[in-house]
Amino acid sequence: MGRKAFEPTDQQRHTVRTMAVAGIQRAIIAKCVINPETDKPIGEKTLAKAFAQELEIGTARADSQVVAALFRTATGPPSGAQVAAAIFWCKTKLGWRETTKLEFTDPDDEENTLTIEFVRPDGKDSDS
Repeated sequence: MGRKAFEPTDQQRHTVRTMAVAGIQRAIIAKCVINPETDKPIGEKTLAKAFAQELEIGTARADSQVVAALFRTATGPPSGAQVAAAIFWCKTKLGWRETTKLEFTDPDDEENTLTIEFVRPDGKDSDS
C-alpha cells in the first residue's frame, strides 16, 4: 500500500503564503515544510501540488505590492527615487531602453557630449 497523501496544516499554509509573499524560492520553501509522516522536508512537486493556491496568491500579492509602491514613487513628489522608478516603469512597461552610445560634453569643447537616449522598440521618439 502507498504512502498517505501529504495534508498541509493551517500553520504550514500560512508559512508557505508568507514565504511566497517575501519572494523566497520554492526550493527553499519546500525545505521549510516538514511532512509529519516522514519527519523530512517535502519536495518541490509536493509543494506545488499541496500549496498551489498559497504560492499563486502569495506571488501575486508580492508583485502587486511592489508595483503599487513603484507607482506611488514614480508619481509622487519629485525625488531621485521618483526618477529611477519612472525610468524603470518606462523600460519594463513601455519597452524603452537606453542606448549604449555615450557622448561627453565639456563646456570648453562641445565635441565632448554625454547623451542618454531612450528609444522605443517601435522606433518612435519618446516625445511622440
